[in-house]
Amino acid sequence: LILRELKIRGLVRRALVVAPAGLVTQWVSEMKTHFSEDFRLLLPSNLAALRHASGMDDTDNLWRMHDQVVCPLDSVKPLEARRGWSNEQLARYNRERFEDLVSAGWDLIIIDEAHRLGGSTEQVARFKLGEALAQAAPYLLLLSATPHQGKSDSFRRLIGFIDADCFPSN
Repeated sequence: LILRELKIRGLVRRALVVAPAGLVTQWVSEMKTHFSEDFRLLLPSNLAALRHASGMDDTDNLWRMHDQVVCPLDSVKPLEARRGWSNEQLARYNRERFEDLVSAGWDLIIIDEAHRLGGSTEQVARFKLGEALAQAAPYLLLLSATPHQGKSDSFRRLIGFIDADCFPSN
């Protein structure tokens, strides 16, 4: 409903939904069924095939191909290292899945199960993903049925995505 209202007001054209892998197909289906909104499910594991099929080169941002996209949360978080990977492989992975996603020019980003991005520290990949996405669009919608979970630090980090000055520093 928030997406629909922002679209009616002319404030949103490009929207991204980031959700746990088990919920992405449900998001696509329910947006179509309940709101007549067509979202494209983009699985980062298929980016190379999509790049080849579309004739785009390695420097093109595939996340700009569609205006309404759903993608799995853990497949787009940044990686600092991966066993057996060279620095070049790691850089390409992060560029295609994280940096290009963040810089794709979204108007609204919806994060389902957003409490997962609070992380145990500011150094974990999920937190870094949340922090980057929070700054990547003028509108951010964090969805969670369990935002606090009794973990004050994680909750503060999560709320910080919306308002960095919400809580006074210690």
